[in-house]
Amino acid sequence: KEICHSVILSNLERPFAKSISSYLIFFNEQSMGNNPIFNVDFRGDTIRGYSERSAQRMLEGIRGSFAGNKGMQSIFQLGKDGRTLNSIDINAFIDASSGLNQDQLTLAGAYLLAINQDATHVVSVLKRGETVEPGTEKLIGESTADMFDYYGGGGINKKYGDNSTFTGIVMDSKSIATHDYKENGNYIPRGPSFGEVIAHEVLGHGVGWSLGNPVFHQEDAIQMSNVYLRSQGTNVYRDGGQHGYGPLDPKVANDIPQYYKDTKEILKIMRLLR
Repeated sequence: KEICHSVILSNLERPFAKSISSYLIFFNEQSMGNNPIFNVDFRGDTIRGYSERSAQRMLEGIRGSFAGNKGMQSIFQLGKDGRTLNSIDINAFIDASSGLNQDQLTLAGAYLLAINQDATHVVSVLKRGETVEPGTEKLIGESTADMFDYYGGGGINKKYGDNSTFTGIVMDSKSIATHDYKENGNYIPRGPSFGEVIAHEVLGHGVGWSLGNPVFHQEDAIQMSNVYLRSQGTNVYRDGGQHGYGPLDPKVANDIPQYYKDTKEILKIMRLLR
């Protein structure tokens, strides 16, 4: 028997809820595995720390991206295994996202998709002075966080199995780009923050990999860096001059990744936030 569910938007005066109130979403329980928003994901295998230590650090970085918003921070929770982020309930998301500005909502919606989709994103989070976690040496390409930071710029993302990606991150990176970040039209020496690297590697590269993009989502990773930077209220902008194929057109660099805009299952979030 097919069981249908509906999302009830109880408070239509909330900006986000009002925007999507015209969409009464019905979905078939039997097709939930292909639905990145409503997939309950009983396996809980969407974003996972390589270790419990990495998971705790990752959770800290994601919650820190929504500093001062306890409601938004609270929807990101680790499961009983201490490594896997629990899937996000759509109604809890709507409640928590009330009051966010558009860039914050875009970042939150990107996490919603990454966490609730059926791909797995495994993340190893290091600090300078540490050795890489056992079993990740070949993936990261270095044996210590310092060398990884120096040669890898503090972050890397690779395919990891059939429907998974691996991300390595140095959370206190000292890698400095001199021709990549701009402020008031001028390049400034700057390194990435922890929250930016997660957004760049997991939400940009990682989700792109999982959706089969053949060019590694270089543009999308820069776009997610800039979504993160704008969400934090900074006027710093990353043009990608030291990433991938060189500087991007500002309109491209400040856009939203295409797969977030086009994925119908994401409740039209990206389209409505434009």
